[in-house]
Amino acid sequence: MEYIKYLNYFKPKAFIMENVIGILSMRTKSNEKVIDIILNKFENNYNCVICKLYASDFYVPQNRRRVIIIGIRKDLNIIPKKPNPLVSIDKRVPVSNVLLPQDKIDDKYYLSKKAIDGIIRKKIV
Repeated sequence: MEYIKYLNYFKPKAFIMENVIGILSMRTKSNEKVIDIILNKFENNYNCVICKLYASDFYVPQNRRRVIIIGIRKDLNIIPKKPNPLVSIDKRVPVSNVLLPQDKIDDKYYLSKKAIDGIIRKKIV
């Protein structure tokens, strides 16, 4: 809701809002769908489209589903479109390709052993 407050204040021509896939099924205590509340707040000023995508389809080295809401101010008379993936499944970049060996960088910038073990466990599953 804070993001919506900023949009209402600054009134940008367009915005992109990113969140976890769970936002689509999330409900309030009164059983209202959170996504419906968000879209309701946008409907007066923005044309919006909701996109479910994999971050890895856009060169992000993680296979994580995300929800993106793209909004364009209504006075511009443009309807946003869902983005097409930039990378085919066989060309996705695994996180192991972007991590440098620990001896190549300062320890404060390197993932902990616990984090690396978690990545390896997910890859095995």
